[in-house]
Amino acid sequence: MARLGHPLDGDPKVVSGESGAAGFAYVYEILSNPDLGKERTELGLDQNSSIVVLSTEGDTDPDNYHRIVDENNPF
Repeated sequence: MARLGHPLDGDPKVVSGESGAAGFAYVYEILSNPDLGKERTELGLDQNSSIVVLSTEGDTDPDNYHRIVDENNPF
């Protein structure tokens, strides 16, 4: 949720709740964790991959969203 709420330069901000961000969290971890190279290879993911992640919810709990995205923002 925090990474979606504070994207890299040039990427759009996405407001997503906990379950909506779960798919993104999986993809983000697979792509950014150097220890998961085997998993990336097994999934066929590389710099040429296109990945679609669907988030079906937004900010359904405003207090929790603010706590996760703004108050404890690691980005």
